[in-house]
Amino acid sequence: MCGRYSIYESMNYYLKELAPEQLVVNGYDLCPIERYNVAPSTRVEIIRPTQEGLSVDKVRWGWEPF
Repeated sequence: MCGRYSIYESMNYYLKELAPEQLVVNGYDLCPIERYNVAPSTRVEIIRPTQEGLSVDKVRWGWEPF
């Protein structure tokens, strides 16, 4: 099935690698979900920019047709 990806590092690792100087405006899980095959409909954390800094939000991974 397409649309899968892996996530095995902590969010803290990704934040340090992608944006070490950015302010993170909300909390996040310290432990990774440790999955090498994240399937659609799994709840995952994403990093997105906001006016105040970076926001880490839990979202449902996948795509729903109209």
